[in-house]
Amino acid sequence: MICMKIKRLTEKTINRIAAGEVIERPLSVIKELVENSIDAGAKNIVIEIERGGRNLIIITDDGEGITKDDLLLAIERHATSKLSEDDICNINFHGFRGEALPSIASVSRMKITSRHITKDEAWQIEVLGGEVQNLVPAGLKQGTVVEVRDLFYFTPNRLKFLKSESSEISVCTDLINRFALCHANISFKFISDGRVVLNYKPNQTDLSGEDTRVGDILGADFLKNSVKVSFSRDYLSFKGYTSLPTYSRKTSVNYLTYVNRRIIRDKFFIGAVKAAYNGLIPHDRYPMIALFLEIDPYEVDVNVHPTKAEVRFKDENFIRGTLISEIRKAIAQASAPQASGEINPSKLYHPQINLLPPRPIVQSSLNINRFVDERPQAKTFSNNFNREVSTSQIHDSITDSFRSVNFEVVENKSVEKAEESSSSSDSFPLGFAKCQINNTFIISESKDGFIIVDQHAAHERLVLEKMKKAMQENRVKSQPLLVPEVVEVGAAMAEKILEFSLSLRKFGIVIERNGLSQILVREVPYLLGKLDIRGFIFDLADNISEYNTITNLDEKLDEICGNIACHSSIRAGRKLSVEEMNAILREMENTPFSSQCNHGRPTFRKLTLKELHNMFERT
Repeated sequence: MICMKIKRLTEKTINRIAAGEVIERPLSVIKELVENSIDAGAKNIVIEIERGGRNLIIITDDGEGITKDDLLLAIERHATSKLSEDDICNINFHGFRGEALPSIASVSRMKITSRHITKDEAWQIEVLGGEVQNLVPAGLKQGTVVEVRDLFYFTPNRLKFLKSESSEISVCTDLINRFALCHANISFKFISDGRVVLNYKPNQTDLSGEDTRVGDILGADFLKNSVKVSFSRDYLSFKGYTSLPTYSRKTSVNYLTYVNRRIIRDKFFIGAVKAAYNGLIPHDRYPMIALFLEIDPYEVDVNVHPTKAEVRFKDENFIRGTLISEIRKAIAQASAPQASGEINPSKLYHPQINLLPPRPIVQSSLNINRFVDERPQAKTFSNNFNREVSTSQIHDSITDSFRSVNFEVVENKSVEKAEESSSSSDSFPLGFAKCQINNTFIISESKDGFIIVDQHAAHERLVLEKMKKAMQENRVKSQPLLVPEVVEVGAAMAEKILEFSLSLRKFGIVIERNGLSQILVREVPYLLGKLDIRGFIFDLADNISEYNTITNLDEKLDEICGNIACHSSIRAGRKLSVEEMNAILREMENTPFSSQCNHGRPTFRKLTLKELHNMFERT
């Protein structure tokens, strides 16, 4: 057996090991140096790289600068001007550990040139592999220039783990965008191999330039499809933009979150934002969000991650609950029918594009079920529309479904009278139903245009919101099935599902074991009417497989309710009477989030008279 003696490592070796925690790639160097520039009060920051940062990284700023004596201290580990020994919890700067410069210097050839704001001359220090080569006077007006050459020159194995030049440039671009987003009063310029990649001009204040900088970085389309969110109370405040449910992405890469202006990529925020959008977007989709959170430094620990990318809050439950509540509130306000669902005419019509082949106008194949009043009409239109509708044939098959979710179906009343009595009111922004196209879309006329409603998507949202409200008020009633439904799920999954039987009772589903591998469903929610029980049980099994614990399942009740609503709502292809269509419209006007279905798709689109005139070039 070999006896290995314990020995002290040299300072050079210690620094190179420590650098492995802080400096992973060129991105890490840029992050640390730009944070130093921001802490120094810089108003203009220029970042230059060559070959993706492998050969050269230069950060130039016009900040406070560093004195001659401090230049020597700056490259020593744990030497910093940003932290007091008496108050380690009160951290108000980006950098505070005193590790960045010595870590970078230990794995590269580094030069620092700086002139302090109170001094008449600048100084330059050169460091090679962590060892000081010289300290000499230099020429510089004000600020600091840090030049890093041959990154990982002294640790060549690290070079093998770097990605392609284009990949490194891409992640550096994303990082600088993130810095620029929360520091709108600072100018950022990014140059790669002599080409200007980014160039953001400073704004006078963060508030006045907020919209401009957000639009520059995230795009004008994001601003059009997002809502502002803000909150302020006691030690916590936040503001930002979050996308509408109909504007989502495949990954959470577009979660731009900041704590005290520090770039944070934490699962805490991913979970909170995802929870806020439960039931509003599909499970595999993510919203876009730019969130700026300000909190008392004593209420957050920023020293929990080597790269300071994560934080820990003292009261995580309060902050998480507040984020979810405020985001949902902002979305609900923006999802009101009066303010959403509009069509961009430019996407519908372009005179130089023939979207459909020409066809005889008299041979329309549209399945249109048009509802009109009994007043005399021009005979010209009588051959193009089927005006004779027998609602009695379809009324009985669907009225019970409407009643089961508390729709007030108008029976034996004239739609014409309803329109006349309400024509002078603005209380019905979705207007009144005129016809049904393809037994799928409701066409309604409003005061300033017409609306197209997807009947399945709309009804799905209405059912979901009613069920959620009933759950919150603990008044979900169940109804016994005349013949209990038996569902084969497998022995292991049957055992797991039964563990959550009490949770399922919260929304009116009563289950039992039936043999080794079967689930017996005895009762279902009364307000849902007919339910695809087998489909729901399989969806439930998938949810339990993914979340596995009762806590996570409770957090996903919205998603499970969405599955129930989807299986029990009116399908495309169902004929509706005009009374039933109007009942849907009225319910939508009084239901939160009714402008999108449970999967994030829009429930309706609106085309105004002004847009119609523009489409047909009428002045």
